[in-house]
Amino acid sequence: MLKKKLSFISGLAAFTLLFTPIASNALAAENTEDKAEVVILEESGQPEQKVTQTVYDGVTYDAYGVADDAYGVTDDTYSVADDAYGVTDDTYGVVDDAYGVTDDTYGVTDDAYGVTDDTYGVKTFNDIQGHWAQGDIEVLATNDIIKGKTADSFAPDADITRAEFITLVVRMLKSYNVPEGSVQLSFNDVDANAWYAQDVQYAASLGLTNGDGNGRFNPNTEITREQIATFIGRALTIVSGQQIPVSSDQVLVNYTDRNAISSYAKDSVALLVQFGIINGKTADTIAPLANATRAETAAIINRGLSLINLYYN
Repeated sequence: MLKKKLSFISGLAAFTLLFTPIASNALAAENTEDKAEVVILEESGQPEQKVTQTVYDGVTYDAYGVADDAYGVTDDTYSVADDAYGVTDDTYGVVDDAYGVTDDTYGVTDDAYGVTDDTYGVKTFNDIQGHWAQGDIEVLATNDIIKGKTADSFAPDADITRAEFITLVVRMLKSYNVPEGSVQLSFNDVDANAWYAQDVQYAASLGLTNGDGNGRFNPNTEITREQIATFIGRALTIVSGQQIPVSSDQVLVNYTDRNAISSYAKDSVALLVQFGIINGKTADTIAPLANATRAETAAIINRGLSLINLYYN
């Protein structure tokens, strides 16, 4: 029996159709077009798949009611429709745009940069694309722990102040429903109406900060790497409810500038190094007195949260 061959390329794959016409009297009386049994051979490098289909009025149907159009893209009874780009749209909200990026009604949207945001929590910024801390920043931004400098920029390599950082730590603790502590401590350089005043008070009540020992918190001073380590180390202890043991000298032995770490911060720095929360600036330096960047801060906090979730939550 004569076999005909049709080949076409859709937006998704290349196909070859082999079909054998059969007698038209096999069709229902109201349909006078030819009917053909069709076998589709997919040429995509995958194992051959054969699907028997029937042609009515020039449109191919299979047993599940799947119809193909001139583009070779599948439309089905669940309202899957293709467009001229060969991208699938359906009534569950999947739509394509000129960039070929998928958007859906569950919140996935693309922008001109091809960056995906969704209402389940992907928040990103234009200036962190490809940055080493992009993932950490997006996780924290998604969970409202960290904010951008503007709606579209984060400034990952900028320094961060003590007020800005303590606010992040407080948000981290509050995400675990840690109640305010009983310590009453005030600082003469923290105005009661300052945007960070309540967070500083909350942190002080838990013993996260004692200030500089002279009644000051120094909110607008850039925070150093060892100070960040101290705050995070204390936060881990508060959330876990236990003092985590660490052998500071042993952990820090490979860092040539370990003696530059302030005595109050040494155990916290060692703790974060031990758990991989903080890394050296180089293979053999920790740079404890260097200012921390916003990107470093995001990475340290996100790793701290991961540790809490893994071991203590």
